Amino acid sequence: MLSVAISSWDAAIVLVYFGLMIAWGIWLGRGQRDLSTYLLAGRDLPWWAILGSIVATETSTATFLSVPGIAFAAGGDFRFLQLAFGYIIGRTVVTYFLLPLYFQRNLFTAYEVLEHRFGGITKRAASLLFLVTRNLGDGLRLFLTGIVLEKVAGIDLSVSIVIIGIGTILYTFFGGMKAVIWSDCVQFVVYMIGGVVAGAIMIRSLDGGWTELLAFARENEKLSLFDFRTPMSA
Repeated sequence: MLSVAISSWDAAIVLVYFGLMIAWGIWLGRGQRDLSTYLLAGRDLPWWAILGSIVATETSTATFLSVPGIAFAAGGDFRFLQLAFGYIIGRTVVTYFLLPLYFQRNLFTAYEVLEHRFGGITKRAASLLFLVTRNLGDGLRLFLTGIVLEKVAGIDLSVSIVIIGIGTILYTFFGGMKAVIWSDCVQFVVYMIGGVVAGAIMIRSLDGGWTELLAFARENEKLSLFDFRTPMSA
């Protein structure tokens, strides 16, 4: 596997950033006295902050490591974006049918909505399903992040996972939802800028630049977005 070394300055920047995020998250959680403030951030955050937090939450190490691998592999193309189209449809349904219930009944979680509509069994089943899928999915993301730290900083994989896990738990536990949302927004801006800059550098490194990139994509059939074939009937 490829091993990339980073300079002392790079490592210092990452450590300082990580430390500041933890400290800021804990600081944001000061003065929280009730469950509503802790879980709902006082219900007074701007919509754009919540939007940034949602996008950042759904973007992880897998987005930067696994998705490019899927795209570059044989048969990989833009069809992966169909998943995002499904998210848009799902979010629309939630916005119009479930979200109003939060405000009408002053609910805290989606599981309370399920309990009101379908009963306690449905609530507990959904909670269990969420815990299982989140543990599997987030475990993979944490593992991938640990691999990155191991390769670029030389930190043992197990130690990397523990450091990331403890750091995240600290600002999440002490800061509550407000800390989670604002830290997500900062990280969203950081990785978006980093992604744009990295993409620009990679394109400029190609001999033909953007033209060469598009030619390669067309030649290898990487620009397909929809696939209406029915291979099961072939």
